[in-house]
Amino acid sequence: MALGGITGADVCRRIRRRTGGTGIVCVTSYSVDVYQREAIASGAQGLFAKERLRTDIAVAIRWAAQSLPADEQAAVGFRDAQTAYGLLSGTVPAKMSVDMRDPLSLREKEILRLYARRLTTDEIAGRRHPPP
Repeated sequence: MALGGITGADVCRRIRRRTGGTGIVCVTSYSVDVYQREAIASGAQGLFAKERLRTDIAVAIRWAAQSLPADEQAAVGFRDAQTAYGLLSGTVPAKMSVDMRDPLSLREKEILRLYARRLTTDEIAGRRHPPP
């Protein structure tokens, strides 16, 4: 749940806003109480303590593969992926860290699109700066 520059909840929320068909399981090395509300609000199907992965992960993955929370997780408020998607899909995007923002300008994107169309550097330059 704690990552460099962005939280696991932010990553989960970004995924969940795009799809209700992917189950998401969060893992923390801290007490699950620290992140449980945040994981539920971000659309995850479960949150598990790192030290319990040996016993919990197989069940969690089986349920998440069906986009569902395990029974124990549903009992504390985790929802199925489609319901979580419905709750989050129309909301404002999660706060992004600087490293997750789109690093390309509109001009750079346009140049890459032209390269993708197999134009040469000279052809791209001619389109960007037509001769007088």
